[in-house]
Amino acid sequence: MAGFVPSNRELRAQMLSDAGLPPPERLFDSVPQDLRLDYPDGCPQLDGPLNEPDLINRLRAMADRNLPAADHICFLGAGAYDHYQPAAIRHLLLRQEFYTSYTPYQPEVSQGTLQGIFEFQSLVCRMTDLDIANSSMYDGATAAAEALLMACRATGRNRIIVADTVHPHTREVIATYLPPNGGIVDVLPADPDGSWAGALANQPPDEQTAAVLVQSPNFFGLIEDLPAIAELAHQAGALAIAGCDLLSLAVLKTPGQAGMDIAVGDAQSLGLPLSFGGPYAGYLAARQSLLRRMPGRICGETVDRHGRRTFVLTIQAREQHIRREKATSNICTNQALCALAVTMQAALLGANGLVEAAGQSARKAAALRQALCETGWFLPVHDRPFFREFAVRMNPESWPETTCTDLNRYLAAQGVIGGLDLAGPAAGSAIPGGWLLAVTEKRRQSDMDCLIDLIGAYRRDRGWKS
Repeated sequence: MAGFVPSNRELRAQMLSDAGLPPPERLFDSVPQDLRLDYPDGCPQLDGPLNEPDLINRLRAMADRNLPAADHICFLGAGAYDHYQPAAIRHLLLRQEFYTSYTPYQPEVSQGTLQGIFEFQSLVCRMTDLDIANSSMYDGATAAAEALLMACRATGRNRIIVADTVHPHTREVIATYLPPNGGIVDVLPADPDGSWAGALANQPPDEQTAAVLVQSPNFFGLIEDLPAIAELAHQAGALAIAGCDLLSLAVLKTPGQAGMDIAVGDAQSLGLPLSFGGPYAGYLAARQSLLRRMPGRICGETVDRHGRRTFVLTIQAREQHIRREKATSNICTNQALCALAVTMQAALLGANGLVEAAGQSARKAAALRQALCETGWFLPVHDRPFFREFAVRMNPESWPETTCTDLNRYLAAQGVIGGLDLAGPAAGSAIPGGWLLAVTEKRRQSDMDCLIDLIGAYRRDRGWKS
């Protein structure tokens, strides 16, 4: 067998031809033009080979174009939140038995990893008030899609109703997962006040509906009426699924208390850094009756022949372990290291610490929203309870020919990461002049004062009335 030889342009063309594939540029048709790097021959042009110091400097200059949340005041959320991670977590995760371990196929030599998974499952069950949880999912979006497939299998139906206040990225994943599996996805808009329970009551589920999916707090940070939504779903024989941020459940009514059948979401807000949007850990919890419908695997507790407490992978209804056509999912792993970090964060903070972190986030978000609206420069988008995130709208009388993106650029130059421009494509649905801001327990009063002062400075620089 020949040694490894890097491919050149001719070899790549020959491989594509032999495989019956189109030219290289056609392989990336699905990537929008505005996201592609326009390099000659598809490669950055360097001034010849670089030695190590020059290469490090080049990479450092490229990295400096990013805005690290650790070095800035961050008010950006929209699915990833700048919460505090105790230093102990990063240190403990570097232990090699956690950091380098793989799937614990041999329980006799993997008790530590298995116990970590078991504790994560126990944490999720306790925080959601549901009976069972799996060993984690890739993220909240794929967890939501898998939950909907669960519902279709459990009910024998194929219609799904999804709130349009579910995160737009999650809705995109659902649109990818469900139709090839026979699912029909209907996205139902919320009422003008941002409430989805009223909208669902006006267009309730029918006998073909397998499940309804709602997110609370939703994409705009609003808290939904989960008990009312669960009741409407159950009246039609459908399952009720809630997408919940795990930290929010420290202070809000849990999915189990609200009568939901399945809960899904991201656990990022517990112990996971922003990290360019991942990797994170998704969770999926459900009622006991849905145990055999769950994707992935579940770690269980038992005793060995000496009566000692032990842990094993008990249910693994995935295509690696059983016949593919009988598998509930083809997810082939779990986010064990990220899930372990989440479990460590919860253990370090304890119940009181989780309540304090969630409570501070909610109180500070309310204070910032009030301060922004009192300036007269912004108007509230919704007048409903919210958790850690809220949307405001630029007052048209105060902002001539300016967008939130323009304001964000100015703030970034001053060391502040602003909120999401809700008029842009990342928001999923356009709200002209809309600005989505998140506030966590890390933000101090001085940080919020700084934001208000910089907005005022931006306006003064343009000669606008303050």
